[in-house]
Amino acid sequence: MKVAVGCVKWGTRFGPDYVNVIFRAVREHLGVPHRFVCLTNQPEGIDPGVEVVPVPEFGVPEVEWTKRGCWPKVALFAPGVFADDEIVLYLDLDVLVVGDLAPFADLVRDRSAFYTLREWNPALLRVLPVAWRPDRGSQGSVYVWRAGKQRHVFEHFTTHVQEVRASYWSDRFYLPAIAKNPEYLPYAWCLSFKNHCLAPWPLNIVRPEARLPQGARIIVFHGKPRPMDVMGPPGDRWGSKRRSGDQPVPWVRDYWRRYGGRLPETIPA
Repeated sequence: MKVAVGCVKWGTRFGPDYVNVIFRAVREHLGVPHRFVCLTNQPEGIDPGVEVVPVPEFGVPEVEWTKRGCWPKVALFAPGVFADDEIVLYLDLDVLVVGDLAPFADLVRDRSAFYTLREWNPALLRVLPVAWRPDRGSQGSVYVWRAGKQRHVFEHFTTHVQEVRASYWSDRFYLPAIAKNPEYLPYAWCLSFKNHCLAPWPLNIVRPEARLPQGARIIVFHGKPRPMDVMGPPGDRWGSKRRSGDQPVPWVRDYWRRYGGRLPETIPA
């Protein structure tokens, strides 16, 4: 069964470096033949090895693509983007690929499930076994599915656009609700930068450095900070009030350079 990796780029938040870095990281960490597809209407600067596909029309005006969610992700389910016999691994542009990705594809080789991340719990609840923690629903940075088994998603959305957007705050709530057989990915595969790499407040006062957890396959940046934020010069504060720092994170900078990304100080203002 064929494998495809997909991402979506729109607006000005993420430049072409984000696409190029994740494309090269996937190439190193996905040990099976695959193609890499980027849905975007802004192809400038993207590595020629990436298959650039214009974002298919999906019923939402471009000025509203990021109002209450990231609705362009629905276009990944449009006919013609992925073949019916393809396994699709969707990745947000601001994740870091740090481990073997082949097991993600293996999850759906013989199943029609739709895999998502489980939203992380606050620090106090993370002392409990995962099964005992309150289920906060899906987190939308990583999805895995077989394209031919979820074709109904695009048809449903495009014929019920207003109803869906009124009923669901975000794509990350809508997609698991409408997809067939939604399940969570194994918890330890995808970890949060601010929840798992940074010590919780007030421990981060005495242990401010960000650490790369052993065994992680994907590090997810969600909310603040973004990867580019933690690569700036010393003294540049990043993050939120209780999840912050003012020093560059060496292993994130090394990752970015390894896969050909430009560091913040080299990008023209």
